Amino acid sequence: MQNPQNTLNLNTLRKNPLIVYLAVFGFLAMLFYAFYTSTWYFKNIIEPVSAFYAKTGNTILNILGFDTLHNETSIISEQLTLNVFTGCDGTEAMALFASAIIALGVSWTTKFKGLLFGLPLLVLINIIRVVSLFILGIFLPSLFDFFHVQFWQIAYILSAMLIWLYWANKTIFKQIPSSNNA
Repeated sequence: MQNPQNTLNLNTLRKNPLIVYLAVFGFLAMLFYAFYTSTWYFKNIIEPVSAFYAKTGNTILNILGFDTLHNETSIISEQLTLNVFTGCDGTEAMALFASAIIALGVSWTTKFKGLLFGLPLLVLINIIRVVSLFILGIFLPSLFDFFHVQFWQIAYILSAMLIWLYWANKTIFKQIPSSNNA
């Protein structure tokens, strides 16, 4: 005989997909942050990702006419050295974005499409962030801290949320059959 209390909990979960979504998202986010604090993550994810942004930012800045070099996770010029490191790598927002996609109750194919749609956009936005911070650091150094700490932090997180909302909206409404009330 089934325990009525367990049945009630399962029925409650079936009737409230938002609770399931938040539980899965919360679990994935906690899993990420447990991993995020490890030395392995720092050495094998943060450092290579930061080096990618420094190298890519350096390339773009050279195309734009700036005389820069990159050294591991830094973009270097005579006027400024910009270090791309923990927090500037965008991995937190990307991991939370990925968790939000994976937690949604849709097919794995649809989730994969969402990741393929959103993660490259977030990488592009972060490249723009790195390049713009370097340019600000040279031409408007008094605004650098504001854009680094306030503007781009909020803009990047907001971008991840808006990309997810766009994807989720398209995904959810695509699965709901339309009704013609003629």
